[in-house]
Amino acid sequence: MSQPKCARCKTNDAEGFMWIDGSNCCGSCVGYRPLKGIPPTWLEPAPAKLRPEEGLVRPEPCNQGMKHDTGKPRTGLMVDGFALALNEVAKVTTFGAEKYAPDNWRKVDNATSRYRDAVYRHLLASAHERNDSESGLPHLAHAAWGLLVLLELDDQIKRGEKA
Repeated sequence: MSQPKCARCKTNDAEGFMWIDGSNCCGSCVGYRPLKGIPPTWLEPAPAKLRPEEGLVRPEPCNQGMKHDTGKPRTGLMVDGFALALNEVAKVTTFGAEKYAPDNWRKVDNATSRYRDAVYRHLLASAHERNDSESGLPHLAHAAWGLLVLLELDDQIKRGEKA
C-alpha cells in the first residue's frame, strides 16, 4: 500500500502529519501548521504534543531548528540597509556622551522642545554645509540622533513615564 501524498507540495509522501483541514502532510512540513485565517503558505511552529484540533501534529520532536519570530520587525534590514548612516548616528551618540555624559539627554528639562529645536537647526545647517563645526560629524547624523531622542521621549510619554 502506497503512502498518501502531501496535500501541500503534492510530491512527497505524507509522514503521518496532518493539517487542520485533515489533509496529509510530508516530512518537509514537519513542525509547522497554517496560521488561522492566513493562507497556508504562511506557517508557524506546531505544538510538540499531539493536538489535531490545533493543526499539524508532530508525534516526535522535530530535528529542525525553530524561531518564533513571525510578525516581529526584521531589524537586520535596517542595520544592513543603513549601516553607514547608523554608524554616523553612533558617532554622534559617542560625541554627546563624551561631551556631557552617557544618557545625559534623558535628564534634560523641556527635552522634547529643546531636541526638536536642535533637529531643526541641524536640518537647516545641512542645507549649506555637510558637517557640524564642533563635532566634525554630519548635520544629518545629528538630526537623525535628535529624531531618535524625540521618538524615545514620545514613547516614554505614551507609557506614562514622562509628562
